[in-house]
Amino acid sequence: MHNQQKDIHPRKNISTKLLSLLCKREFIASNKSLFTGDFCTHLYTQLLLENRKSEANLLILSIIENLSDDSILIEKILAAAAENLDIHTCKQATKLLIQKNIANGLIIRFEEGIIAHDYALRSSISSTWGAYLFKSFKKQENLLKADISKLRSIKKQIFFCSSSLSSSKKNTTHNLQNTGYIFNKCTIQEEQCNAMVETFKSANNLINDKLITLLDRQKVIEKVILLAQEKTGYQHVIWHCLYQTKNASENTLTSYWHLDNHFSDNNPKIIIYLNDQSVNGGATDFKNSNQTDLIAKHTSYIGLPEQRKDWQRHMSEWKSKDPATANKTNDYDRFSPKEAGSSVLFYPSRCLHRGKAPITGKRHVLTMSLLPIQSQERNSELEALTRHSIDLLFTQTKKSRPEADFNPVWIPYKNRVE
Repeated sequence: MHNQQKDIHPRKNISTKLLSLLCKREFIASNKSLFTGDFCTHLYTQLLLENRKSEANLLILSIIENLSDDSILIEKILAAAAENLDIHTCKQATKLLIQKNIANGLIIRFEEGIIAHDYALRSSISSTWGAYLFKSFKKQENLLKADISKLRSIKKQIFFCSSSLSSSKKNTTHNLQNTGYIFNKCTIQEEQCNAMVETFKSANNLINDKLITLLDRQKVIEKVILLAQEKTGYQHVIWHCLYQTKNASENTLTSYWHLDNHFSDNNPKIIIYLNDQSVNGGATDFKNSNQTDLIAKHTSYIGLPEQRKDWQRHMSEWKSKDPATANKTNDYDRFSPKEAGSSVLFYPSRCLHRGKAPITGKRHVLTMSLLPIQSQERNSELEALTRHSIDLLFTQTKKSRPEADFNPVWIPYKNRVE
C-alpha cells in the first residue's frame, strides 16, 4: 500500500491499474486523507478522458459512501459530474446521500413523508444544478444562451425529490400559481416590526439565535406558516430566514432582474417589510410567471449572475426581432408598502424579481424560505410545523455559512429511496 501511495500525485495521470484501485470503496475507506476535493475531481476527469464512465460513476458513489461528512468535497465532485453533464450519476449520488440522511437520523418525519436536511445533501443538490447551468449556457453574439426547455427538464431530475406536489391542488382563489406572487397586508403587527428594527437595525443578511428566538416569541413563524397554507393550499415548514437592510441608492446583483435558480420550483419565499416605504421608496419588483417564461423562451435570460448586467441587451435583441411578443413583458408590479408588516409571498425560481434600494433612509425586511409538505392533518399540526421550523432555523445558525439558502428536500413515502 505504501508503494502505491508513492505513485499517486494529485496533478499527474495515474496508471490504469492504480486508477482502478483508487475507485474502490475499500481503498477509499482505508485512505480517506488522500481524497481531497482537487484529487477526487482529477481522478474523475481522468476516468472520463479515458472513457471509463462506469468507473467514474463508481468513484463518485464510493466517495459519498465513505466521505459524505465532508460537504465541500461532495460539492466539488458532484459539480465536476454536473459540468460533464453526467446527471444520471448525480441522481444516484443524491439518492445515496438521502439514504445516509435517513440512516443517520438527519430527517424530520411526518405521516406522509420526510424532510432530509443535512447540509452536505442540500449543498450538493444546489452545486450540481449550478454546475449544470453554468456548463449548459454558451456565448452567442456576446449573450449567454441555452435550451430553456431542456434545462427545465433536467432541473426536475436534479430536484427529483422536491417535484412531487400535485398540480391538482392549485389554489385558484388567489391566483398565486399563475402569477407567481401575491401581496399581503398586515402579515405581522407594526409593533413587532418596530421591535425587530430596533434590535437589528444595523444588520444585513443576518440569521442568529437571537433573531429566531424573537420570531418564535412574537409568533411570526406561526403566522407565516398559516399564511402560506391559506395562499397555496399546502402546509409548509420554514427552513431559512434573514434580516436584511438595504441602504439608500445601494446597488447589488439583486438589484437586477433575476431568478433564484438554486430553488426548487415548489419552494416559496416571503418578504416582510419592516418599515414604511411610502417616503423611502424601497421596493421589490415582479414580473409574473407567464412573462418570465416568455423572456426565458425567447432570450434565455433567467437572471444568472453572469447575465444580469446584460438585461437591456437581451431584451433589445428580442424586441428588434419580435416587438409584438416582447412588449408583452414590459409591465411589472412594484411592492412598496405603506404599512410596516406587509408582505409578498412568491416563487423565486418562477418569477423574475429585483430589489429596489430606497431613495432615502433604509429598507428593512425579513426574508423567509419555505418548504411545502403534503399533510392531511391540517389544523392539528400547526404546533408541530412551528416546532420543526424553529429546529431547522436553529440548525442553520450552526453552519459555517448560515446565510447560504440551500434547499432541504421533501420526500413522500411513496417516493422513498431506502
